Amino acid sequence: MRQSQRVGMLLAIAAALLVYGWPRIVVTTSFVRMMIPFLLAAKERVHDKAHFFMREDKLNIETVLCSLFVETNMDVHLAIFPDLEGRSPEEVATTMFEELRIGGQSHRERGLLVLVDLGGQRFRLQAGYDLEEYFPDSFLSYMIHDHARHFFAAKNPSRALSATVKILTYHIRRAILEGRFATAPAVGNGTMTFLSSGGGASGVVPVAGDAKSLDVSRLPESARESLVAAPTVEEAFRRYLAWTALGVPDPEIGLFPHNTQTYLTTMPLTPVWLDFLRLRDGGHHFEIDERGDYALLYFTDDPLAEPEFFHRAEAGWQLDMVENALWVNDVVGRSRAWCYVPNETPYDKLFADRFFNDDNCVRVRGADNRPIERRSQR
Repeated sequence: MRQSQRVGMLLAIAAALLVYGWPRIVVTTSFVRMMIPFLLAAKERVHDKAHFFMREDKLNIETVLCSLFVETNMDVHLAIFPDLEGRSPEEVATTMFEELRIGGQSHRERGLLVLVDLGGQRFRLQAGYDLEEYFPDSFLSYMIHDHARHFFAAKNPSRALSATVKILTYHIRRAILEGRFATAPAVGNGTMTFLSSGGGASGVVPVAGDAKSLDVSRLPESARESLVAAPTVEEAFRRYLAWTALGVPDPEIGLFPHNTQTYLTTMPLTPVWLDFLRLRDGGHHFEIDERGDYALLYFTDDPLAEPEFFHRAEAGWQLDMVENALWVNDVVGRSRAWCYVPNETPYDKLFADRFFNDDNCVRVRGADNRPIERRSQR
């Protein structure tokens, strides 16, 4: 077996494990059928010429990108160079698109390349023809200048890249749900000559910044005074949405308990990330299940929006975002965007009757649990 074949097999197995979990892989009678989409999708998508990632981190990113292709038919590649040796990011990205046939496997020119030039401190996002409708140059430029550069300045490019993939995945899932994005490969011979028009966006990112974490700006006192613990869960949630709309990454507000404030200082509180939170959680119908000093808020008209957890302190209701971070897992490659992980917290015990197993994924009873169409289902 060739090295590339061994790598492909490893990626396929790792992606299947990521999506379905080891117990399901071992006991299922449809193991081969389950593995086929991952075997077909498996190929190297992380081109780490700078040896930037640890081996485990590289494998984790590879499995996510493989699973993303299985789910959405979007072929995302990541390339990190120590130096471009006098070439422009645009030139290198276009060459890579054609040499690696990025998006060719999708038969719809659905490739997306994330290119990082460490030496020149440059970052480029380039999309294939069929993704330009969903990720126009203006959007890609917004992702670079209002999101990625903040992470590189903070010496946290790994989180920048994972957060970038999360945001892009959300936008594609939204298009799938709204019927604007077909997940099935197009009928054709897969021999397109050019897979990208060269469109995209580039920017200078301060890779070697001095900050140890993301810069945290302070809200004016007038705004902080309105973002405190609330008398009701609904009001607390609305204050959270108001906080995201301000676009100022200040987590030290009374609406959040201390553990959430600490957690948020490590999170991507860039303008793009705050916009993403508001887009994902705002404007949807929701229900609130309040039990004693704990409450669960879940959405009834959007399967992408994740449940939120609230706790009543002496000052009022606060949003416990750590609970969501620990026990609501992103899922890529399946027909669900997130799954809840059972645990021993007060929320898990109090709301045990709310959680149920749906196709090996624990969801919230009464929430919008519609499946998301996957490429492998067509």
